[in-house]
Amino acid sequence: MRMRYSIIAALALSLAAPPAHAGTGFSAHLDGFQEPALICPSGPSSGTGLGYFVLDDFHHLSCSTTYSGLLGTPSLSHIHKGAIGVAGGVVLGFSSPISPIIQVFTLTAAQEADLNAGLYYINVHSSFCPSGEIRGQILPDPTPTHGASWGRLKILYR
Repeated sequence: MRMRYSIIAALALSLAAPPAHAGTGFSAHLDGFQEPALICPSGPSSGTGLGYFVLDDFHHLSCSTTYSGLLGTPSLSHIHKGAIGVAGGVVLGFSSPISPIIQVFTLTAAQEADLNAGLYYINVHSSFCPSGEIRGQILPDPTPTHGASWGRLKILYR
């Protein structure tokens, strides 16, 4: 009898808990060829990178980006607003440009709309090209949650 009540209680608790939501995924492939020539007149960098982004139901954008092969020393990293191949202003700044770049931002409704429209890119600035050595457009991707999830990144900020 006691076992039956335990099973019923466990079932009731599991149904009462809110469902987990993995979030909406995005990714960016960074390289020097995506930088407009006017931004980096020294020529394209051989550096490359990969960024994973997850937007959850609470408007948190979890970011996890790694890169390697920069020709200069990293100085800044940002998320900018701009269409593919178009330079734009800084929207969100990372606290450190050193790989791996891991941070969580809270977005406004307008920022979420721009992100979903593919109007954001990540940019890593360096001594080789102070205006941006490598860049990657942040585009929808249904599979990036393995690289960055709100739960995984939240642990870093406890």
